[in-house]
Amino acid sequence: MMESAHSRPVVHLELHTAGLPDARSFYARLCGWETQRIETASGSYHALELDPALADGFDQVVALDPPACSEHDQLLRCGAGFTHLAWGEAELRFAQQMHDFEYGLRSSLVALYRSLRLRRRAVGEDLERLLRGDTSPGRPARLAGRLVRVLSELELASLDRDLPALALTGGAQTALERSPAYRVYSHRHEDGRRFLSSVNRPPRS
Repeated sequence: MMESAHSRPVVHLELHTAGLPDARSFYARLCGWETQRIETASGSYHALELDPALADGFDQVVALDPPACSEHDQLLRCGAGFTHLAWGEAELRFAQQMHDFEYGLRSSLVALYRSLRLRRRAVGEDLERLLRGDTSPGRPARLAGRLVRVLSELELASLDRDLPALALTGGAQTALERSPAYRVYSHRHEDGRRFLSSVNRPPRS
C-alpha cells in the first residue's frame, strides 16, 4: 500500500519485479507516497479473487500489471473508487509469461512426474523441495496443488495429507486430458491467453 499526506490511500497490485526496493523508491519519489508492504497469502489477483474485500477502504487502485481474465478485470473495477490501469508492453509480456507458467501445466507436470519417478516417494521436507521444483523462486503452493491434483486424478500419484507424502502409484502412459482438473486449467489457460492478447493490450501513444 502507498499513501500520500495529500491524498487518500492508494493500493498497488501485482508489482512483479526483481528490484522491489528500487521500484518502491521510484514510485515514492514520483508520486510522493510513503510505502508500506502488505503481505498476502498469494499473488495479489489471486488474493483478491479469494477475498474481494481486500481493496475495501481504498478510493484509488493502481494496477501495474494486467489481470489475466475477465473475472480479475471485474475485481479491479468493482466498488465506488477509481481504478488506474498503469501497465505497458513489458508488464503485459510478463503477465502473459506468468499466466503460461500458472496454467500451461504440461511441462510442469512432466518435470514433477519425472522427479517423483526417481524418488518413488517424497515425504516432509523432501516433498516440499519436490513440489517447489528446481527453478528460482520455485513453484507457488497454488501451482503445486494443481499439479498434484492432476497427477492424482490420473492415478499416477497418491497424496497422503497426514504425513504429508506423495507416492508414485502408476507408470502407464495416459492422456492428460483424462483429468477433469487439467481440462479446466487448460480452458482457463486458453481464455487467459485470448484475454491478454486482445482486451488488455495497452493503448499506444
